[in-house]
Amino acid sequence: TPTVGEHIERRLAQLSPAALRLARVAALAGVDFSAELAASVLEEHPLDLVGAWRELEAAQMVRDEAFAHDLIVEATLRAVPRPIAQVLHKSIGAFLEQHGAPAARVAHHWLEAAEWYKAAQQYNAAARVSFNASRFPDAGEHFRRAADCFERAGAQGEQHSALQELAGCQIKAFDLTGAREVAELLLRISADEAQHGWALDRLI
Repeated sequence: TPTVGEHIERRLAQLSPAALRLARVAALAGVDFSAELAASVLEEHPLDLVGAWRELEAAQMVRDEAFAHDLIVEATLRAVPRPIAQVLHKSIGAFLEQHGAPAARVAHHWLEAAEWYKAAQQYNAAARVSFNASRFPDAGEHFRRAADCFERAGAQGEQHSALQELAGCQIKAFDLTGAREVAELLLRISADEAQHGWALDRLI
């Protein structure tokens, strides 16, 4: 008896090239998937997607702009080579940014595209939204991701700023141990006297 995974793999193999392309975009876009996004990423008129869309519905793979099962998503993603996925994530990120999607979701796609600086900017924006809503742990996590992406982008000054913001969120969230650890990290990687002094002040 075929396993669920084997059954899904067989259904994917039976799809037309157009339906498979649409399925792959849907899998990479995740919760951000929509007909408008698919048309933009695939550079096709929405009406040209009708046949592929109906095919995915008939195969019981998609339902109301979403995959019917997480296993279908996983199987579809496995078949997309990393370099191709990065290019598609770049298109998805650009579309979402242009259409005002939440910064944290836009950041995810820039991250997957290895567009480190753009990802960092969006994580920073997401952090400020959370901070303004007094969701300090969430804000801190976004600032942490921003700092990591700024580091990958070689933007040391902005990495430091994000880490300082992270420490501030941890203090607001009463995570003094975490704030101290970040200050110790900043002390080790400080590039100038101002950064060194800021970190030292938090450790005294």
